[in-house]
Amino acid sequence: MNKILELDKENMMAVLEPGVTNGELRRQAEKYELFYPVNPASLDSCTIGGNVAESAGGANAVKYGITKNYVCGLEAVLPTGKTLRAGGKILKNATNSQFIDILLGSEGTLAVITEITMKLVPLPRVKVDLIVPFDDLSGLCGCALEIINNRLLPTTIELMDRLTINTCEKFLQKELPFSEAKAHLWIGLDGNKKEEVASMYQSIGEICLDKGALDVFVAEDRPNRDRIWQARQSIHEALVHFNPKMVGNDIVVPRSKVLSLIKGIDSLSRKHSVSFAKFGHLGDGNIHVYILKGNINDTTWEKVKSEAVQELFELTISLGGLIS
Repeated sequence: MNKILELDKENMMAVLEPGVTNGELRRQAEKYELFYPVNPASLDSCTIGGNVAESAGGANAVKYGITKNYVCGLEAVLPTGKTLRAGGKILKNATNSQFIDILLGSEGTLAVITEITMKLVPLPRVKVDLIVPFDDLSGLCGCALEIINNRLLPTTIELMDRLTINTCEKFLQKELPFSEAKAHLWIGLDGNKKEEVASMYQSIGEICLDKGALDVFVAEDRPNRDRIWQARQSIHEALVHFNPKMVGNDIVVPRSKVLSLIKGIDSLSRKHSVSFAKFGHLGDGNIHVYILKGNINDTTWEKVKSEAVQELFELTISLGGLIS
């Protein structure tokens, strides 16, 4: 169940089995100058079927949305054994779209997905990434809001705190720019003309510096861009490698509440004397929060873990957020 059954360049659609990985779909689509934008950090191991079942997002959600924005058709087997089809290689479906909507995010509890039709978009010709270090989290979070409010639309606005950055450096045995900063914004841009993308990153750079950024590192060439994304995609593996006893949480709050979320998490860290690694998709308020055991004993850890997770969820809900 891991075959791409059809790549339709004319209609910009892919028909595939659920075991195809996200990364493989992206690579095959690019051969036709097409692009599948949804990019979880685990894109080379996560499957499209899993992405549909989770309604997965990713770093590109700011500009391109999440999985549900690209599912045009599904075939699935119900618990009764009956096979149902909905949608297809069509962009409008007002007839049986509810079946697709119900399965999106259902985590495999309602049916077994056997075939998926995904919308693709034209492959952007130009891509640029920025690393923007901050020592002031207020400025960092305000910067993300300012960028979007100025009608600038990056593909990604990612947050990484210092603990996450340093852990990735240690894991990859490579230095990242400005790793001494309190946190980074990683901003991705794309388009079809170099001049337009350059104008956009110059405008974004000015906003960042006005908000207190220490500097702006521009990666226009493929090696530097790959170095940035290798670090971003290794975060989970790096944190687990050095902290085998930890608990990961995936939460979302309104963009304007991310600063309050971070301040609340830092308060929980001090209260429970454990470290919290914070990273994720600042552009849509979806933040990954990993609670790390550190050197506390197992008995204390079990108590702290339970209390800290509960308090994190209560904080999230109080800010108008949800478990993502």
